[in-house]
Amino acid sequence: MGIMWRVGDGKNVRFWDDHWFGNSSLAIQFWPLYVICEQQGKTIRQVWDGVNLMLSFTRTVSKNNMNLWLDLLSIVESVTLNDDSDQIIWSFC
Repeated sequence: MGIMWRVGDGKNVRFWDDHWFGNSSLAIQFWPLYVICEQQGKTIRQVWDGVNLMLSFTRTVSKNNMNLWLDLLSIVESVTLNDDSDQIIWSFC
């Protein structure tokens, strides 16, 4: 509580489970997608190459969840990976 990740190279930050965007982990923010995703436990670098979000799901994403998918995609597209290491930062500053 009170910490989050600043994304650098994305090699240490778990995409769904770590707090790196918003007020909580993406697993909490996008629970309906998280529970059907096959890439749980993967790092940002493993699922985002700077162009493509490489996630697959155990079943078809419903119409209701498609808006969540588009929101998630928008978040990820705002991330630019670089050569810096990921850093834990204090989020109450």
